[in-house]
Amino acid sequence: MNRRVRRRAVAPGAARSQMSRPRLRFSRPRSAEGGGGERGATAKLLLELRRNIASRDTIISNLRLELSSLRQAKQQAQEQIDAVSAEVAAIHARCETLSADVCLKERTIEDLQKRCGAAQSTAVKGSTTSGSIDNGSGSGAPEVVEPGQRPKEGRLQQRAADTAIGSLQQRLHPIEVRGLYLSRATGTETQQQTQWGKEEEGEEEEREGLRGELLRLRQCLDREEEARGESGRLWRRRLEADLRTAESELSTARAEVEACKREVARMQRQVTAAGFMEAQLQAARNENDALQQRVCELREENLAQSARERELLDELRATKEAYDRREDEVSSLQRRLRASREKEGGLREEVETLEGRLRAVGPAASYTHHRNDGSGAVPANAPPPHELSSYAALMELNARLQQRLALLEAELQQARKAAPAAHAAAVAAATSDEGVGLVKERVTQLDKCVSELQQRLAQTGAFLQQQQQQQAQFATSQLSCERMRTELNAVRDAYGALSDCWGALIEELAGVGSSGAATAGEDTHAGRQAAPLEGPRPSAIRSRLQDVQRHALLTAEDAPATIAALRAEVSRLSECLRQREEELGQTRRELVAAKLELDNVRRRAATCEGIGRGVGERKVSSLRAARMELEHWRQQAMERALACETLNKQCEEQQQLITSLHASLRLNPTTPSLTSGLGLIVGADGNDDRIIEEALREETARLDEEMNALRREVRTMRRERDHWKAVAAGTAPPAS
Repeated sequence: MNRRVRRRAVAPGAARSQMSRPRLRFSRPRSAEGGGGERGATAKLLLELRRNIASRDTIISNLRLELSSLRQAKQQAQEQIDAVSAEVAAIHARCETLSADVCLKERTIEDLQKRCGAAQSTAVKGSTTSGSIDNGSGSGAPEVVEPGQRPKEGRLQQRAADTAIGSLQQRLHPIEVRGLYLSRATGTETQQQTQWGKEEEGEEEEREGLRGELLRLRQCLDREEEARGESGRLWRRRLEADLRTAESELSTARAEVEACKREVARMQRQVTAAGFMEAQLQAARNENDALQQRVCELREENLAQSARERELLDELRATKEAYDRREDEVSSLQRRLRASREKEGGLREEVETLEGRLRAVGPAASYTHHRNDGSGAVPANAPPPHELSSYAALMELNARLQQRLALLEAELQQARKAAPAAHAAAVAAATSDEGVGLVKERVTQLDKCVSELQQRLAQTGAFLQQQQQQQAQFATSQLSCERMRTELNAVRDAYGALSDCWGALIEELAGVGSSGAATAGEDTHAGRQAAPLEGPRPSAIRSRLQDVQRHALLTAEDAPATIAALRAEVSRLSECLRQREEELGQTRRELVAAKLELDNVRRRAATCEGIGRGVGERKVSSLRAARMELEHWRQQAMERALACETLNKQCEEQQQLITSLHASLRLNPTTPSLTSGLGLIVGADGNDDRIIEEALREETARLDEEMNALRREVRTMRRERDHWKAVAAGTAPPAS
């Protein structure tokens, strides 16, 4: 039955499984439908587990029905045993009744024999005969003898009666002879004849009475002998018939007892087999519970994995948005950089013009100084000259510049101290799962650095404007011009350091924008952040940039190998899916064979309906069919157990494949091609999840309906089989 379920469940679901077959996406947009390989494998595993559970339910229901049929057969056998026991008890009661009847007949015969003996003895001695009759009538009931001794006793009694009759005849013979002798004697004396005539007449009358009585007694004795012989013959015939009937009934009862014993032994074997089947049923239930628990665990893992994927997709989406914003900010900063460089060029031109003016003003200032020295001393109450006030202002500006340079040097020292820790944090961030958050922190730090550099440029521009104004004011003083030159050189050096730092920062931002992977970007950021902080030397910056580019190239060379490995893994998974499809085809063929077997079972049931007319043939055919069916279901149970073991092995293999795929995906999670391809997954994964969930719901509902229909069909077949078994056994009339 479960094979038909699997065939119906898989036939319409093959297209859905092919439609929703997940594939990994890398650099090509064609593979953007994938990304749910694990979900597809898990969904297929869940379908296989559902089929396994359905087959287990079918096996359990079949075993329950078989157990109920065995219990019913046991109950019927017990009823048959009770009926046979009742028949045996009835036969014993009948035997006792027959024994009582035989005893009664024997008593009657004995009474008749005693009456005959009493009638014969009354002619010889009345008192003795009457006494014997009284003693015989007053005696108690004769003892019951066995049927084998009754003919012997009858013969002995007959011989005793013959002996009594012979003795009576011997005693009567002298009387007759004496009477004849007296009748033949000649009387000499007439008187004696006359006297004795009366006596002889009396004696003759007595003799005549005795002869009549003797004849009557002989006739009665003959009649009694004839009646006794006839009754003996009838009694012997009846006894022989009763003995034959009792022997036949006894043999029948013994045969029935033997059959009942065999039936009881068969029922005991069936009870033992039923106990074994109950143990198998309990084991199947335990295994089913374990499988259900495993299905729940897989569902929980699938849900956790789906939630993790959603979180990763949300993080990737947020990272992409932040990346786009940072790219916009970098482009705006690049535009501002170009504007600042143009402004720097203008400032350099102004500085060059100022230097030219200073070079032109130098001889005139020296001539004025010599003229003042030759002219004499300055009056005491004269105000301070313009050069002194300008010199005081220049010294104040110099002090401010010194303070600014000291602050810059302190910041450089702090940056040098913090550079190794920042580099280690960048390396740790490259190997951890929180790379996206660290990239955000780096971008915020870059924003802070850019704002600080902008402030420094603004301060430097204001300082240069002040210097230009003071150069215009102190154009006539040679000392102020020399100090102005030194201050301008210091300002030029500071401005050069700031411009170098700004250029390194722009290159670092450009490197962050061009790299697609978080690891390479963070390494580039850490390297380029440490480079400007070490000093304003362009050679160190260039070497650091070359190292970063070389690292990016190495990362780009490792990426194709990882992609090739992932593609090989995908091809292996496709091969596994093809093998599963072949197994599905084989399962369908097995389902067709099971359907044919079901048709054969129905034909056998129809044949049993036609054959089930004779009681003996019905019993033999029903028992044979039950045994064949029991063997068939045992084989089916063994096949289901083997199928369950194979399914468990397949589940373990699928789990190993999933874990290997996870491990292969964790080999290089920040590969540039994979990172660039992950942006394309965001739009399609949600749709794939919904499609897979809807397909699973529809498939589950359809499987439940088909399973209910199959269970109803199996119940109907079981009822028909039990009905025809009952008809074959003769325990119930056939249903109309």
